Amino acid sequence: MKFKRTDHWTDKANQLGLLFFAQILDEALFDFTLETYKPKALNVRLLCVEVLQTIDNIKKGVIKKPNLKSIIEELLSNLNSDYAVKKILDTRFDRIIERIKNNENNLPELKATVAYLYHQLDQRKYLKSVQDCLTELIPQNREKENIYFLTKIYLTELINYGYFPGFIYHQVNTHFFNRTNSVSDVDPVSFFNRFDFSTKKFNVVFRVDKIFLEFQSISELLHFKIHESFNIEDISGPEKEFIDNKTENEVFLVYENLEATDGISARHNAEIPLERIANFFSFFHHKEKPTIQNKALVINTVDGFTILLDKPIKSIIKKEDIKPKEAVERVKSIFVNLDLPMDTLLRLSKAIDIHSIALETDEIENKLLNLWTAIETLIPKDAESDQDRIIQIIQGLMPFQCQLYLNNLIKQVFNDWYFFNTRNAAAILETVITTEPEQRINKILALFTTKENDPIRQNVYSQLNDFPLLRFRIYTINKHFGNGKSIKKLLNDHIQRVEWQIRRIYRVRNLIVHAGQMPTYSNILVENLHNYYDNMVNFIIDNTKDSNFKTIKEGIISCDIDLKCLMHNIESIGDNEINLANYKLIS
Repeated sequence: MKFKRTDHWTDKANQLGLLFFAQILDEALFDFTLETYKPKALNVRLLCVEVLQTIDNIKKGVIKKPNLKSIIEELLSNLNSDYAVKKILDTRFDRIIERIKNNENNLPELKATVAYLYHQLDQRKYLKSVQDCLTELIPQNREKENIYFLTKIYLTELINYGYFPGFIYHQVNTHFFNRTNSVSDVDPVSFFNRFDFSTKKFNVVFRVDKIFLEFQSISELLHFKIHESFNIEDISGPEKEFIDNKTENEVFLVYENLEATDGISARHNAEIPLERIANFFSFFHHKEKPTIQNKALVINTVDGFTILLDKPIKSIIKKEDIKPKEAVERVKSIFVNLDLPMDTLLRLSKAIDIHSIALETDEIENKLLNLWTAIETLIPKDAESDQDRIIQIIQGLMPFQCQLYLNNLIKQVFNDWYFFNTRNAAAILETVITTEPEQRINKILALFTTKENDPIRQNVYSQLNDFPLLRFRIYTINKHFGNGKSIKKLLNDHIQRVEWQIRRIYRVRNLIVHAGQMPTYSNILVENLHNYYDNMVNFIIDNTKDSNFKTIKEGIISCDIDLKCLMHNIESIGDNEINLANYKLIS
């Protein structure tokens, strides 16, 4: 999370709830935000859709019936924590929960019940309830956990109704953080009004390889036009340079009157069939693939607004990266220190090769399939086991997703605080109470979790009046790390969410392979799957020397033992609050 100046907010004392809302949006939509803080892939409405589609696919034989169980679990969990759904259903809420639980194995009744629930939420009724709840809670600056949850749900709804995340992010920054325009609202209504859900018409102009001229005879069938020259009046800057800098080996390829909710979506939607045409070409001509420039001109046909848009960042690389020099050192370290048998090295190398293919491809389904293949390469099928393949994958991946989860939460909130006010954070860290000299990470953990450091935490809170999201995050970390019981719940909840998501990715993988289907939220699944893969490979590379394991299976066992030890330490704390005597047990 990055702090953005709020000098242009006119009444901050009464706008803290709205500022909290704006900062949640800004953090969640930033491409390189920690996975935990990004928009949810699914909410209650979309989980209903997934249940109904899964039941249909079970009947068609595409998916096996046991796959439904985890979706029902997730739906029930989300229902019980959803403030907006409870408002809609009111007295019907408990009866619907009851019917779903009682009919888990009765597919016709289950389908009818979930369809009934869905129809209480469709046609943007759920979205309206979310907006109404936020409009009620934000001016009062209360029930921050509900505001946080509802804001993430709101984003999921916007994205699944067709708005591109990059467009929403632009609207957030224009509305709340453009310092040339004052912000005087205390509620989010004027921001909500920026999204009218109507489709607009756009022309999208690409510069492409001249070979596309050969498609001129069927361009009408392919819904585009090809021009060797293209003129637009009254443009300047990068947009004019895009037109003027066309090379002799390029032509303009134009999609006209594309319908979309925003220009970024129009550009994205236009590029998908264009990439497929290029792929078909390279199938028949293996030596090269026709080039498509990353930048494209997008023109709103109503008002003529023209903007040059770069290709959106691939979902697979939306994560924090290390610097090139550090990457070089990591590679050198692998060749010097990675003491593994040849068959293990070959398996690891093959998985990294497949990961590289996933990074290079543009098609989202190919990214998901390649990453899943890379993981299956690392976790080969145990022919002697009677467990389903997905269980083997979950058990192989899970330790790597959870062993450092608590530490990563602490590190992230400290980094956000440190970058907000580096000098002050460093000074406060020097005052943190510990029983003996400690490494930095343990001082950070002591600051945010132990009761002895509560006065210092209160001092931190007092300095975050302009940063309510960071104050909420530190408060929430302290609450979740309050005692052993609450930490165990935090970790178990994470384990459950990861299992649900791995199962979802596996279902989508099977749908792509066996039915050619791909859901709208696949981008988020690719981001998650990439993180799961990286967490596993990084642990194996970083720990093989010190932990003395020689196979990937031994690496899984090593990480699982570390996780079990962590869970044992947490359980040993029990109901006791975190203090200087026990806080290092959770690191």
